[in-house]
Amino acid sequence: MKDTDESVFPTGIKMGEESTIGGGMTLRDWFAGQALIGFNRPEVRQKYAQYIKAEKIANAISRVCYEQADAMMKERKK
Repeated sequence: MKDTDESVFPTGIKMGEESTIGGGMTLRDWFAGQALIGFNRPEVRQKYAQYIKAEKIANAISRVCYEQADAMMKERKK
């Protein structure tokens, strides 16, 4: 499994006598979500709004959050 596919908060599934752990979001998605929290600050959103057309702000923020997540994944390997 790639590091980017690693699950966080996996769910346990019981089928008969067998238990399987799976599901959950990927660690990369979770890191991106954590980065997104910082963008909820009005001053950060306003800074992005200055440079990017309003309809593209969400896309730009999403891209930056995943860039931050990728940086966290890279740093985690050290």
